[in-house]
Amino acid sequence: LLGTKMPVKSIAKKENVAALLQGLFDTDGCVQQYKEVSFSNISTSLIKDIQRLLLAFGIVSRLRKRKGRPMGLGEKIYQTKDYYELTIAHKKSLMAFSGSIGFRIKRKKASLARLIGLLEQNVHFSSCRECGYKLYGDLFGGRSKLHNGWGLQKYQFLYHS
Repeated sequence: LLGTKMPVKSIAKKENVAALLQGLFDTDGCVQQYKEVSFSNISTSLIKDIQRLLLAFGIVSRLRKRKGRPMGLGEKIYQTKDYYELTIAHKKSLMAFSGSIGFRIKRKKASLARLIGLLEQNVHFSSCRECGYKLYGDLFGGRSKLHNGWGLQKYQFLYHS
């Protein structure tokens, strides 16, 4: 059997995998414009491995290749290499990321907390306090100012009459 490659099977504890992912996101990850979490790296295999590990936590992500670009550092300009970006943008996946992995770095942790807070406030319905009946947001809005006006009239009629 010398010289032959045997398949390696690794079973890691979930909390160790979470700590590894947290460390990786602490170094090369960020919260972008309070709408998604991303991780960037030039290694295709590392990005794909991270994507697979995230799936074990129920976190769905997408990958895309990004072109390198000039980057200024002091007075010097450097050309960066092409890189790969993993993004987590789906609400359930962002909530799972926050609950299972998150960040250790204070500013990144605060940005993630703000993003989760915004997601939790994103209510698409109004409900009656007495009976619990829900009216969904599309009843109150539309694509034009006229539709939005109708929505406001409906809302005022239902909640202020």
